[in-house]
Amino acid sequence: MEDADKYLKTLQQLNQWREAVPIENPNLTVEGTIEAEAAAPFQGVILIGLFAKPIPEGFPLYGTLLSSLGSFQFSNVKPGTYYLMATSVPWGMQAVDFLLPQTTTLRTRSREPVTVTANSKTPPLQVTLHVPRLDDPPILISLPLLMDHFLKRVEPILR
Repeated sequence: MEDADKYLKTLQQLNQWREAVPIENPNLTVEGTIEAEAAAPFQGVILIGLFAKPIPEGFPLYGTLLSSLGSFQFSNVKPGTYYLMATSVPWGMQAVDFLLPQTTTLRTRSREPVTVTANSKTPPLQVTLHVPRLDDPPILISLPLLMDHFLKRVEPILR
């Protein structure tokens, strides 16, 4: 649990969140916006990713962390069918709560699969964070593990 608290505090102090990824083919980009329901204002970290299956298992095939609501982008996505899902961790959340995030984190998903092709641009996605619902898929990955993975990817940018 100490690691989880450490990752969340490190993320809260981070100034540079965007990863510098050159775009090889604009058609292989998935982008959109993420907002929160009016009843669920949010400040914290958002974990968003593209998964191979409607129930996320393991790391997303493409994923990132966001410091706020707004735009997101995945570049150089291989052609295929994906499922977009996101969850969130408020800045003040205790590690014990986000180690078992099923009832404590806002989340969202695209209702339809996201199809990426090399020949046409994927339409922008719009998703909204909401309180957990009965039809939401379970979160089957360690959120602290995702945070650590992201921090290791942005560390070279911070130097």
